Amino acid sequence: MGNGFSIQLWLGKRNHGVRRLQTKKERVFLLSTTYGAETHALGAALETMMIYEKENVVDFLYQQGRRLTEGSTKR
Repeated sequence: MGNGFSIQLWLGKRNHGVRRLQTKKERVFLLSTTYGAETHALGAALETMMIYEKENVVDFLYQQGRRLTEGSTKR
């Protein structure tokens, strides 16, 4: 995702996260990371995601996978 730069992504359905956070108790969320100040990784991730969308990379990778599968079964 960061095209070689160190980056982390949290994924999940929004309704699961919201449900877990709904409480009457006051909570503090603290996050400390080793690479927190390295914003160049965020820039690399954003650019990589834009290229994936613009160049249709996912479909191309699926196409290459199909070609590889078909080629390996022709023995």
